Amino acid sequence: MQPPEVQNESYPHGWQLLPSAPMSDWQPVGGFDSEAACEEARRQRTNDAIDRAHTTVGEEAKYDLDVRRAVNARCVAASH
Repeated sequence: MQPPEVQNESYPHGWQLLPSAPMSDWQPVGGFDSEAACEEARRQRTNDAIDRAHTTVGEEAKYDLDVRRAVNARCVAASH
């Protein structure tokens, strides 16, 4: 899951992530058979986003929206 985001010009690239929002407001980004599989996918997604951002924006990579989304993503158990 990744946190919701809102436009806010005082944040990098005009978007503020809301990691303290209720989980019901978060967006699903994938489904996995286990917590370990989710965590591995989350780590890989984060590393890929960082690598892409370093290539495209260099030292400003930490402000890239995809990097911030990936870093703030969480694995949660599906509710039935």
